[in-house]
Formats: sequence, structure tokens, C-alpha cells
Amino acid sequence: MRSAGSWGRRWIVVLGAAAAAGLVASGCKQGVHFDVSDDIPPTNVDGDPLLNQAGEVLPVVPLGPFAFSFDLEAELQAHNAGPAQEINLTEMNLAVTDGLGDNDDDLAWLSEVHVFVESTMAGTELPRTEIASRSDFPDGFAVLPLNVNEEIDLLPYVEEGMMITSEADGIVPPDDVQVGGDLTVTITALAL
Repeated sequence: MRSAGSWGRRWIVVLGAAAAAGLVASGCKQGVHFDVSDDIPPTNVDGDPLLNQAGEVLPVVPLGPFAFSFDLEAELQAHNAGPAQEINLTEMNLAVTDGLGDNDDDLAWLSEVHVFVESTMAGTELPRTEIASRSDFPDGFAVLPLNVNEEIDLLPYVEEGMMITSEADGIVPPDDVQVGGDLTVTITALAL
């Protein structure tokens, strides 16, 4: 009679052999991962020191809607990659890109920002989805990273045409600023 330990080892060997056979059957292809980055177009936000002191609610969104587009096929070719499998936002920074005459501007006049992805295709079934946010804007920071949701697959949005939109809460900045930033996506593709 065999001991329970020998049966356990036998199952491990069988499972290990099955896993190896699965890798051979799939061709042992490794994924290719690479980043694509772009700047967020700047938006002018009018400031006013008196309205700022009074806590006047921000009347505009500091990030205007913008299309994030790139030539996916060219990127895949440049990285010697096969078809894209997934695209994920991995980094997004919000920044005062120009103090419009004042170099001590920061983002402290914001209280929260939510960034969304939308399809530009008419009649799409893709939902508007939140991909990044931030609710802490301390004094003295002209550039701050947003908290990104790396789990959202942006590939269907890229294939249909992708628009980035935002919502924000805050007060009027103390003076005129220009807000922009940058973002990075990671593309996962099949290896050739």
C-alpha cells in the first residue's frame, strides 16, 4: 500500500507534466510590454485672488477633453510585437504647465479630480469609465500624480477612438494658470 505522501508526489509530477505540456502546446509565447507616453494638452484656468480668498467655486474643469491617440500598428511594429492584447494606463500626472506670469503657482486650489475614458464612436457600447483620480492637493506642488486604475483595459477604446474627459471640484485659483500634465500607457502584445 502506498502512503499518502507518495500519492501527493505523484499528483505533483502529473500536474507539473500537464503544465509543461500546456506551455509546449501554446508555443511558449512570451508577452511583449512597452510604454507609450504623451502630454496632456494644457487648459487655461482664469484666477482671481479675491474670488480665491472668498472660496468661489471653480467654474471650469482644469483639464479640457482631449483625444489620446497614437498609431497602435506603428508602435507594435517598432517594438517587433504581434497583436495588442491589452492597454493599461500606468501613470498620469497633473501639472501647472505655465503660471502665466507667476512662478509660484501650485494645484492647492483643487479639492478633487476624476478622469474618465470614453469612446468617440457613435452608438458605442463602451461605458464612460473612471481611470484616474486624486483628492489630496497639498500646498506647494505644481506637479502631482493621479491615482490610476491599472485594471481598466483601454484597448477597445483605442480601437474605437479614445477621448479623455474629467470632472473637478475646487475653488478659483489665486491667479491665472495653465494646467496640463502627461500620461503613460503600457501596451501588452503577443511576441512575434
